[in-house]
Amino acid sequence: MTVTPNTYMNNIRNACGTKLVDNSIHLYSGKQGHLRFARECGYALNNFKKEEQDEILKSSYSTIYTRACFLKPILDGKEWIEEMLKGKNNMI
Repeated sequence: MTVTPNTYMNNIRNACGTKLVDNSIHLYSGKQGHLRFARECGYALNNFKKEEQDEILKSSYSTIYTRACFLKPILDGKEWIEEMLKGKNNMI
């Protein structure tokens, strides 16, 4: 089954739940945790074609990250994309 970029982003957002705002989940707490989450999301880009990767990079900040932060993001869009690209390039 092929996963579309929109399906991927919706699945990640739903799976994330409150992990980015619940400080008891130390793996993703604070700025370092949010950077880690971006890298982990970016690693999955390797499963998509170039055009689909671009689509995810363009819209994942608002579709995944800011919603997962309940509209109070720690990272800005540039930081989010930079970390996703690090993850994509396997620099986790």
